[in-house]
Amino acid sequence: MNRIPGLSKAEFDKWNQILVESGHEEIEDFSRDQPQLKRHHGYDFRSMDPLAIQSKTVYYQVAQEKLRLYPFKNETDKLVWQLHTEGLSIREITRRINKKKYKQTQVFRKIKKISEKKFPYDTE
Repeated sequence: MNRIPGLSKAEFDKWNQILVESGHEEIEDFSRDQPQLKRHHGYDFRSMDPLAIQSKTVYYQVAQEKLRLYPFKNETDKLVWQLHTEGLSIREITRRINKKKYKQTQVFRKIKKISEKKFPYDTE
């Protein structure tokens, strides 16, 4: 079945073959009428061992508690941490808070600094 409008099946197959020969790994399964992803976003999580899953779970539980108790310097720092505890990527956090033109490295440093603080929390 042709997957790209205006492209014949022969052209589609030819370009797919060129991509495969160049090392491209197709993420969709074209053997079905309705192509589906070969691997979904949750695939890596399902393949994690139970200890890794438990470790991530505990980390985010502690992060949630820190959101409640930590004396943040300002609302932006608190928002960065809140979005982090919700599992958003640094890129997505940066995009959401970018009213102040933060860079991803700044967001990463804020998260790292807060995550390294131990209870009882101090603001230094």
